[in-house]
Amino acid sequence: RQINQNKEKVIELLYRWIDLKQKGKNLKEYFLRRNYYNIAVFGMSSMGERLYDELKDTDLNVCYGIDQGEIDFYKDLKITSLDTKLETVDIIIVCDFIDFFSIESVLKNKINCAIVPIDDIIYEVG
Repeated sequence: RQINQNKEKVIELLYRWIDLKQKGKNLKEYFLRRNYYNIAVFGMSSMGERLYDELKDTDLNVCYGIDQGEIDFYKDLKITSLDTKLETVDIIIVCDFIDFFSIESVLKNKINCAIVPIDDIIYEVG
């Protein structure tokens, strides 16, 4: 049951994101309004991929991705793990928003920057 609820949350979020795109809105608005120019993405699954694709050709700098698994399909984006020292960024967007609070507590011990779940950004822009 919990897995189905999580899938529903992801589907609803993707629906909202598509709705934003169809209305001509872009997530970069959120970052520009807050002067977040150097970004890291936590969770490089399909949600992280989509976020990177949306931001990579903007005036924002996606500095690196953070993922637990072996990721080798990003030739133009450095992927690191939580086991390494994280480079300074303005914000980390957590794409694994279902487990946000546990991820946030780990990240807060490793880096001093804004840490925001992707769903907060999508709902705010929308």
